[in-house]
Amino acid sequence: MLRFPEAREHGPEPAPVKILHISDEPDELRDTAALAAESPDLILTSGDLPRWVYDRIRAAMPGVPFLGVRGNHDSPADLTPEEDLHLRVVEFRGVRLGGFQGSWRYKPAGRYLYDEEQVEAALARHPGCDVFVTHNPPALENHEVPDGVHDGFRAFVEYCSRHRVQLLLHGHSNVRAESRMGATRVLGTYGWRSLTFQE
Repeated sequence: MLRFPEAREHGPEPAPVKILHISDEPDELRDTAALAAESPDLILTSGDLPRWVYDRIRAAMPGVPFLGVRGNHDSPADLTPEEDLHLRVVEFRGVRLGGFQGSWRYKPAGRYLYDEEQVEAALARHPGCDVFVTHNPPALENHEVPDGVHDGFRAFVEYCSRHRVQLLLHGHSNVRAESRMGATRVLGTYGWRSLTFQE
C-alpha cells in the first residue's frame, strides 16, 4: 500500500478527514473562493472535469492533497500518476483510499470504458479500502440511470460488500444522491460536495 506523503499518524482513533468531492460539472466549480472556504483536508475527484478546473482549485488551496480517477470523457493528462487512484490504495491520515476510473462501455471504442466482466476481474485482485472513489455509479437505485450509458456496475456492489467499504463516492450519472448499500454510504456528486469522513 502506498502511503500518501501528507499522511500522518493519529493513534488508534483517526481524526476526521474533511473531503471536498468534485465531479462532472465545471460550471459549479468556478467559484474557487467558495470551495476554499470549506477548508478541506483532502480533495477527491470522480473525473469528467478539464485540467484547468483542477489547476484553479489547486491554486486556490495550495498544499491540500488531490487524488481521484478519470471519467470516460477525460484524457490521460487530466491526472498525474501521483494523483491517479485507479486500482491503487493510498493511505491518508489512516484512511485507505482506492478507486476505479471510467464508465460502462456504452460505445464500441473510447478511453476508460469497461464491461461488467472487466470490472469484476480487476476488482477481484484489488485490496480493500475505506473510501472508494469511482466515476461510474454502483448498480444502485437513485444512483444509476439504466439507459445503456449510465448503468451501474454490480462489481462495485460486490467489492464494497466483500471489503466492507465505508464510503463510495461517484459521478457520471449527474445526480446528487445519498444512499446506503449495506455497510457502505454511497454519495453521487454533480459539481461538488463537502463531507467529513471518520472511521
